[in-house]
Amino acid sequence: MTNPGPGMLDLQLLIDPNAWCHLIEDTLLPNGPVKIWTFTDPSDVRLTNLGSGSMHSLRACTMVAKNKCGPWCEPVQHMST
Repeated sequence: MTNPGPGMLDLQLLIDPNAWCHLIEDTLLPNGPVKIWTFTDPSDVRLTNLGSGSMHSLRACTMVAKNKCGPWCEPVQHMST
């Protein structure tokens, strides 16, 4: 995970050849709202319009055949700049 600029986070996801999209669950810490981001290109995952200095808990999963979700990864925390 990197901070490409103010209010942004870039994520690096593993590429699953069977996935048709990737879901990112973004929880604003400590008890903020949860947002789900959807990406079809795992090499271009950028979260934008994040509050400067805000702390986020992020986890990802893939969508595969027949709208089934794969398992969610363990959450990671990161602060946007």
